[in-house]
Amino acid sequence: MSAPYTPEELDALYQRLLGQVEAQFSELQTRFSGAMRCASGCHACCHPSLTVSPLEARALRALFATHPERFKEALELEDRDPHQGARCPLLSEEGLCVAYEARPLVCRSFGAPLAQLEDPERPDERSLALCELNFTGEHEALLATLTSDDMIDTHATDTLLGALNLALSQALNTGASGEQSEQSKRVALRASALISL
Repeated sequence: MSAPYTPEELDALYQRLLGQVEAQFSELQTRFSGAMRCASGCHACCHPSLTVSPLEARALRALFATHPERFKEALELEDRDPHQGARCPLLSEEGLCVAYEARPLVCRSFGAPLAQLEDPERPDERSLALCELNFTGEHEALLATLTSDDMIDTHATDTLLGALNLALSQALNTGASGEQSEQSKRVALRASALISL
């Protein structure tokens, strides 16, 4: 029995999910323009220990395959470590991502108000997560007015991403034994780890 989707179809569905999250982020950034200070060069949320799902890794590898000069730059940044382990290895000295177009879901959503599921037993309850640089000072009062329409629901986006990754595992005929195969594991967000698969 064949899988319902090909890996290429799942790549396209993943791109659609990214587009939806980016559109929501952009709309929230417009709505809260004074409160959200996310901009090119800011890298407060670019943590060094981030990992990516198999679909996210595929997108990053595809970018590096199309732009080998970016892959070379990413490897050099990893070696030089300009942020001394305090930031994502894909960041240049100036705080710019060398794989920006293929950045994973977490990188596209963080900065906006995020509704996070804390307890699976209480699916209707969400906690608010924010970048420490946003909604501060005179904009802090806005936090009391936020509704679910003012937040990206990370449980919903993570659930969709998980379903797409499960379908990818099935499409690649992995995980049939119930064990997590190399192709279905999360991967460190660094050039050397991404390309070694």
